[in-house]
Amino acid sequence: MAIFHLSIRPISRAKGHSAVAQVAYDTRGKLTNERTGEKHDWSKHKRDVIEWQIIGPAMPPGELATRAEHAEKRWDARVGRAMDVALPHELNTKRSGSFCAGSAFNCATPMARRFA
Repeated sequence: MAIFHLSIRPISRAKGHSAVAQVAYDTRGKLTNERTGEKHDWSKHKRDVIEWQIIGPAMPPGELATRAEHAEKRWDARVGRAMDVALPHELNTKRSGSFCAGSAFNCATPMARRFA
């Protein structure tokens, strides 16, 4: 039986999270949080992610995360939202990619309008 999972959660400083850390994890890259000086290196774990996508302005993911961190000043700010999607293995890679892109855009667009 095919099982689908979707989770949308806030990235909250009050819980010790940061947009830079989340983007480094999602893209499996190396980023440094300019606000705290923390270094996040997930570059050794690239093989466990098939595809990642950021819905927002056309700019590098690290720059987008850094701007989100600098835009919010409060210690308990929500600096972004993370969406995790798990699709059934019955879908091939091309179909699952197009499904994720479409559903993510449909979920994110109303949220972006609401919080803009």
